[in-house]
Order: sequence, then structure tokens, then C-alpha cells
Amino acid sequence: MDAPDSPLVSGEKLLLLSVGTGGFAMLGTYMTAMIWEDAHSPWLASSLCLQGVGMMVLLALLAAQVLGREGDRFDVSFDQSLENLAHPEPLKRLLAVRQLNRLLGQGALNAEQTRTTRQALQLLLHQETEPAVREALLHSRQPSLVPLNLKSRGSEAESSQVQFLN
Repeated sequence: MDAPDSPLVSGEKLLLLSVGTGGFAMLGTYMTAMIWEDAHSPWLASSLCLQGVGMMVLLALLAAQVLGREGDRFDVSFDQSLENLAHPEPLKRLLAVRQLNRLLGQGALNAEQTRTTRQALQLLLHQETEPAVREALLHSRQPSLVPLNLKSRGSEAESSQVQFLN
């Protein structure tokens, strides 16, 4: 099972969404029936019911906007990690490699982002001279980065002979 601080997986999100939506629908139906029963005027009951529907629509739009911003923050984080792959400081490159490997492992990227990330990591592996960053690239969880034949990490001539699964 997931760690307590991990985000909900998609099945859990769908279950939470369906239970929450069903609960709001049940509450709305109950309140509409009670308003209709207690109101002395059908116009008053109709206006109160329409006001409730309007409030639910506004809450749904607000929730959609909040969730949309969360996706924007993810895109900024992804773009920043890609930019950090080319940073002159090895620590930033190492952290970017680990962040992108984690995103790939979680399946959080779409097909275009996955392809871009794998290409960037392969390109970095061919150019990287810092041992810690190379180690993170070589030991990543992605099958496209696992070398078929690697004698040592020392010389550039040997690293150019590394064959990759594609």
C-alpha cells in the first residue's frame, strides 16, 4: 500500500470523487424535497432550489480551478527539472535526474513528457562526466537507460561503446 504521505492513486481518486458526488447529490435531493414540502409557495421553493443548484455549480467550478492550478505547478516542476539537467552544478543535475526518475517511475508523465525525459536522460548520460550523476543515470529504474554492455565507467572510449535498449 502507499505511504501515508503519498498522493492518492487514480483508483482512489475516482472512488473518492464518486462517493463525494453521490453524497452531494443525496444531500441536494433531500434538501430540495424538504424545501418543496415546507414552502408555501411553489415559486419560493423553485427559487431556493435554483439557488442551491447555482451554489453547487460554483463550488464545482472552484474545485476545478484549484485542481487545474495543481496541474500547472506539476508542469512548472517538470520543466524546471528538465532545465536543471543542463545546469553547470552537478548537485542540481543529480537532483533533476532523481526527480525525473521518480516521475517516470510513478507514471505521472504523459507520453510526450516521457519521451522527452528519456531522450534528455540518454543525452545527459552520453555527456555527463560527474561520477555521482552518471551513477544515478545508470542505476535509474528506466529500462531504456540500463546498459547492455558496460566494462567500466572510467574512460570516454568505453562509455561510447555502451549499448542501450530502445
